[in-house]
Amino acid sequence: MRLFIAFPTPSEPLYAIQQHFLFPGISLTKTFHSTLKFLGEVDESHIKTIISLLHSVSFQPFTLAYHELGVFPSKDYAKVLWTGLAPPE
Repeated sequence: MRLFIAFPTPSEPLYAIQQHFLFPGISLTKTFHSTLKFLGEVDESHIKTIISLLHSVSFQPFTLAYHELGVFPSKDYAKVLWTGLAPPE
């Protein structure tokens, strides 16, 4: 199973940007997330341990600003729109 660690991202600004990438055959999403770590292929037997470890993580709320914009796998065949995040100025 391909897994990643992420948190939900406010959708309003990204949905507006996404409208500029309307191509035939492209389906747009209305929910967004920010990936913290891509774990890759993980055996299902490890999922409970990963969830338990993530529940033990503590953090303080933080603010981020959108920084950079890109697509992959390529500009000619954009399947994913991404934006980087950075501390606000």
